[in-house]
Amino acid sequence: MAVFAHRSTDKAGNKAGNNACGKTCVTNNASCKRSGIILTAKKSISAKTIPAKTIPAKTIPAKSISAKSILAIMLSICAFFSAAMSNPVPSNAVPLQTAPEAKDSAGNPRSVDIIAFEQSWNTIADECEKTYGPEGIRYVETSPAQETIKGTQWWTSYQPVSYKLDSKLGSEDEFKSMVSRCKAVGVGIIVDVVFNQTTGQDGSSGRQTGVAGTEYDAKNGDYPGFPFTKADYHDCDSDISNYKDAYNVRNCRLSSMWDLNTGSEHVRDVQSDYLAKLDSYGVEGYRIDAAKHIDPSDLSALKEAAAKKTGKNADDILWIQEVIDNDGEAEQLAPSYYYQTGQVTEFRYGYTLKTAFKGRISGLKNIDSKMLIPSDKANAFVANWDTVRNGSTLKPQDGSAYDLANTFMLAWNYGSVRLLSDYYFKDGDKDNGPASAGDTRVKDVDFDKACSAKASSTGDWNCQQRSQAVRSMIAFHNYASGAKVTNWQEGTDNTIAFGREDKGFVVINNSSASYKGTFSVSVKDGEYCDVYNKSDCSATLKVKDGKLQADVPAQSAVLLSADSMKDNSSENKSSDSSASQTDSSAASNESGESGVNGENKSNKGILIGSVAAVAVIAAAGGEYYFRKRKTKDWN
Repeated sequence: MAVFAHRSTDKAGNKAGNNACGKTCVTNNASCKRSGIILTAKKSISAKTIPAKTIPAKTIPAKSISAKSILAIMLSICAFFSAAMSNPVPSNAVPLQTAPEAKDSAGNPRSVDIIAFEQSWNTIADECEKTYGPEGIRYVETSPAQETIKGTQWWTSYQPVSYKLDSKLGSEDEFKSMVSRCKAVGVGIIVDVVFNQTTGQDGSSGRQTGVAGTEYDAKNGDYPGFPFTKADYHDCDSDISNYKDAYNVRNCRLSSMWDLNTGSEHVRDVQSDYLAKLDSYGVEGYRIDAAKHIDPSDLSALKEAAAKKTGKNADDILWIQEVIDNDGEAEQLAPSYYYQTGQVTEFRYGYTLKTAFKGRISGLKNIDSKMLIPSDKANAFVANWDTVRNGSTLKPQDGSAYDLANTFMLAWNYGSVRLLSDYYFKDGDKDNGPASAGDTRVKDVDFDKACSAKASSTGDWNCQQRSQAVRSMIAFHNYASGAKVTNWQEGTDNTIAFGREDKGFVVINNSSASYKGTFSVSVKDGEYCDVYNKSDCSATLKVKDGKLQADVPAQSAVLLSADSMKDNSSENKSSDSSASQTDSSAASNESGESGVNGENKSNKGILIGSVAAVAVIAAAGGEYYFRKRKTKDWN
């Protein structure tokens, strides 16, 4: 919650300021997996394993087979699997896991997060299965899950009246389902939690009810749903007035909202119970709203309390703290005071990118030196929901500048990066929630329909995560994880290029004219697919003698990823892999790569069983599908 955006007032005067048979997959080598090619038995794969809309099928005609024969075959397979599973796992084998690893379909570590702002639990769950899982997103951060005050404005989500998981974004059962469905496709859930305050003290008089019917009295600070009373707040009864005084910032009221005394053991006990409940449902991390307004020692004690209740080590709890660093403020409010607890939001990253992409981008070579937070502690973004509404960063309405800033962030290697999935709004309607928002519920959204619209005034969603360029950059960020930035070059003040060691190379043209140039690269000579704006290999890039010649359209980019080398493409490998499933399966096991659903390969006996099962079905004339994922271009 940005403290520089004073909340407006609503109509009521509230101010905000184990591995089952029938799910068998045999994956090919790494290059094929990146392209999404897999081999499956049609009768064995469930609909949820590979959504049809995400991975269209290419059918290879085969002889028909009776249902009775299929049943007999599958019973044999299950018997084989049962026998194999009863054998001990060899010490050198990868253990079978029931939950997917945090890896994408190519076996690379997932390293990009999404802020799913004001989206219902059902909407997020659907998007995890359709988009976030297949494209390799690591975490989805939700808006607050607590019960809040009523209202259609987005900021009502930041005025809680209880820690019930019945919120305007969905019921507790829907929340549990979302976490489970997202986790099943390799995506973790981070929840935005509001611990600094309850609701505005200047709200309506008398008893009010939250979106789930919990009563509270905003005038007297009585919130039995937590339960909190006046004794649970800081003594300061005025609004924050002096950001040079850390005590004033941490003990007085933010936009009139009752400021909880997080130094109180009772308050922390109630709040850590909430975190323990979220943890029990599978939540993997938390964003602490308005962390700058909470003493770091209180946050450390709260995190320790949550760790004890969940049986975890506090250091293993993902903890992202919103600390907006502004010049001229008290030293104790600086991000460095929060490093001991977890990650800290680096707002300067977004500010710097706005300045660059609205002017000259050549200076981005030194962007890391302009940041106050070390990369391993920084939570970086081009924009979040606060900054797009107060104008401090770029926003979707900025068009190519916004798109290219996100391209830069995903190509660079600073911080833990996140993208914003927000809805469109007019500058005069910054407080409004999404078009689907009511006083007590935000309706579910079908992104297949909502994302087909361009920016407009009708409340359509900014589905940045579905842009082909973003999909490609997410895959590259995962692939290049850990590689250093190399080969920095500047064509003009607004045309830059750099590589990530031997992982790939990107050229970004922020100018209004196309740019043609030659760049030194660290990838092998050869022909590569330009995957930036294409889901296929219709556009290519050639490297000869360590040089790349690139013709970059105005306000666009080109991306060379080392795993998109044309000679190593899935089209050239598919025939090889289909000819020798035993070889490719063994190779996958030796390399420890993940399956298409992010699951580890099981022990050698299981792999042999999988190959044997495929062979049995093949002998019976079973029908096979080669499925090649071709991402839809949503631009």
